[in-house]
Parts: sequence; structure tokens; C-alpha cells
Amino acid sequence: MTLKTVPMKLLVIVAEAFLRERLMTELKTLGVSGCTAATVTGWGHDAVRASEWENPSVRLETVVAPELADAVLELLAQKYFPQGSVVAWLSDVSVVRAEKFATSTSPATR
Repeated sequence: MTLKTVPMKLLVIVAEAFLRERLMTELKTLGVSGCTAATVTGWGHDAVRASEWENPSVRLETVVAPELADAVLELLAQKYFPQGSVVAWLSDVSVVRAEKFATSTSPATR
């Protein structure tokens, strides 16, 4: 049996933990139909953080259509990149059951 796959984008966002709910709300507003969130620790390019002490970060992962990934990145670039420790990246993925993933920039109905 050969499963049909659909090309999509895996969008990963790592941000300070206090931004978790705000970012998840923004993703829903843009039409993201699901997101996985995890508390993570690590280090990176910038040792400066908005919070005064070292707190864990949040890692948000979602699989979306390329145009929705672009819309999310544009929002992050405008509202979050200039003011805080937020990074994001995209990877190409192939998914089965594509109907489970957001495929447009229309607001989520779930």
C-alpha cells in the first residue's frame, strides 16, 4: 500500500515562556489548526533575555501550508522579533492525512 503524502511546512518557534499563551492565540487567529507546545531549556546566540532571571523557554511546533507559514513568520517579524528572544525556522515535511493540518490562512474554525 502506498500512502499519499502532501508537502507542507513544519514551523518551529522558540520563545520566552511568558509568550506561550499569546503566541498560541496569535497562531489560532491566523488559522493554525493545531500546535504542540513544550517547555525547553538551552542556550543560543543571545544571552540577553527580557526576563531578569533564567527561565525555561517554550517551543511551539505546527505543520501548515507554505502560505500560512509565511503569514506566521511575517507576524513574528513584525511583533516579536524586534522585542524579545524569539526565533523561528521552517522545514519541509511530507504529511499523511493532510486534512488534519491547516491548509490556508483563513481563521481556524475549531
